Amino acid sequence: MYPQTLDSPNNDANSIGDSSTSRPRKRPRLIDTEAQDSDEQCSSEDRVRNGNPATRSAFPQFMQLPPNLRHHIWKLYCPDLSGKPRVLEFTPKSPKESEAPTEPSERLTLTTDRTLACQTKSLRAMLSTHHETRSIAVRIFPDELALDVGSGHAIVRFRKETDVIFLLGIRLGVNYIPPNFATQVQNLSIGTVRYNNNNENNYYGEALLQVVPAIKSIFPNLKRLYSLWPIIVFGTKDLGNWCATDYVHKYMLEPDYRETGMGQSMKSLFCWPDLDAHPDFARSEVPKLCSLEEMEEAGLEIWSMVMFQRESCFKAYDLMRWLYLNPHSANAGDDDEQMAGDGTTNAGNDRATGRAFPQFVQLPPELRHHIWKLYCPDLSGKPRILQFTVEEDDTPIEPSERLTLTTNVVMANQTKSLRAMLSTHHESRSIAVRIFPDELALDMGSRRAVVRFRKETDVVFLLDLWLDVNYIPPNFATQVQNLAIGAVQENYEENTYYDETLRPVVPAVKGILPNLKRLYSLWPVVSLFCWPDLDAHPEFARSNVPKWCSLEETEETGLEIWSMAQFERVSCFRAYDRMKALYLNPHLNPHLANEGDDQNSSSSHDDHGADSDEFESERMDNDEIVELDG
Repeated sequence: MYPQTLDSPNNDANSIGDSSTSRPRKRPRLIDTEAQDSDEQCSSEDRVRNGNPATRSAFPQFMQLPPNLRHHIWKLYCPDLSGKPRVLEFTPKSPKESEAPTEPSERLTLTTDRTLACQTKSLRAMLSTHHETRSIAVRIFPDELALDVGSGHAIVRFRKETDVIFLLGIRLGVNYIPPNFATQVQNLSIGTVRYNNNNENNYYGEALLQVVPAIKSIFPNLKRLYSLWPIIVFGTKDLGNWCATDYVHKYMLEPDYRETGMGQSMKSLFCWPDLDAHPDFARSEVPKLCSLEEMEEAGLEIWSMVMFQRESCFKAYDLMRWLYLNPHSANAGDDDEQMAGDGTTNAGNDRATGRAFPQFVQLPPELRHHIWKLYCPDLSGKPRILQFTVEEDDTPIEPSERLTLTTNVVMANQTKSLRAMLSTHHESRSIAVRIFPDELALDMGSRRAVVRFRKETDVVFLLDLWLDVNYIPPNFATQVQNLAIGAVQENYEENTYYDETLRPVVPAVKGILPNLKRLYSLWPVVSLFCWPDLDAHPEFARSNVPKWCSLEETEETGLEIWSMAQFERVSCFRAYDRMKALYLNPHLNPHLANEGDDQNSSSSHDDHGADSDEFESERMDNDEIVELDG
């Protein structure tokens, strides 16, 4: 939508308004798209006459709006214009083996992190759209971070007094940070520091004080150094509640996984002390990595920065925030393990309610139920996919003892809020049991695990079902009415059945799961699960969903056999988005959509191949840098 040009002396002749005469470029992953002053002054009519596609979606009357209204609209489009401090992550990158240099100083290159392009997308659009938007953006972010990435010169607009530069790791002894970059940094956050010729000693936390002189030699204008505290590694035991208060800086980073290529959404919350507005609070409440006297000797301030990532960490933050807003409950409860019970033996257990404020039970019942549903979305009663795992043990002699059906990490995270509901309070338990009245029982070693579910709607997912081994407990098997399987194994992997070939083994499957009503053959689109709604839309399913057998064969087997699609990875979600677009816009030509998709895929592949050395941000391998997030 927005034209971009490389910020280098070689493109002085290029301009935003002359896109009809300039050579087409491959899509650069730049941060600041510089525009010539003369081009910024050209009118919208000139741009339309020149064929600039960026103006076709804009209406000319926008410039007739009052200036304050236009500025308000720009701020709604680009929240960074609020001027709040940001965290900008940069990553060291190793060259390809075919281009491996001999000099140590050439082995690493500082480049933008994969999240930075998505993070600064709206700001870059502001910088390249119009002279008014650029002047607003430059006024708020007057400083520049310059990087030499391949053949291009990338510029990141920022405000050095407030923005924090985040480097997960720093290598000392390797000159890979450009001087024009290093001299601009005043606030720096670091995960670990190590010397290039020493892979054993990693400096972080209090140990950072030992390498402060070396860090200052790289960043001569550094004023504040933050040691990253990733909650997923260090936990919250010694943290306190300071980062949940209103006296600290907070910055939420939630990049679009489809643009970053991560495969999943990975949001991060950074918290660090507000030393300008609340210095007294920071000195009295924030854990110190060194004394104030040592800070004066070092010539800079050294503090902690906390990073919350993943669902469990955000739940810990929510609890810290709640305790901050409800100080009368600060002494109740010990840790999050109280919320981890599965509710199998504590029907009326109120042990976790010490954290809750007594006035909660005085709220209207419908409001309490609404709060519980906000905490546990599963209470909506929508069908779920519950995946169980088969563990294999080679030690037993009997084949029937080699396999054990068990839960997995995905299941633990998926049902965490529901398990908390079952063990928190008798009211929350009664709500959960009413919606999930059935139980799946497993014998896991010395304890008995119970998974609450609704057998009429929930689907049990087994990637493989073994016919020769009696490893599924009877109390489990009799409860399953909806089953999704990837494949059925017989004679110890000699025979594998899936899709259309499932029909011959249906009697054997029903022999294991006697109450089975619906069998889904998993169709991995290599995790979004999609399967037909046979209760609400049976006619649609029979006419549009691919069948593995005829309706007559379904009646003969005594159960329904259907497909279940699983979307995973970025390319699969793109395919799903295209399918959804064609469904919502039936007038579109699907052949044109396919051609566009193929062209985008080809273009994306070509650009990636050509620009990966220049603009793609990759984290270093484990032997190159220690990643604190594991």
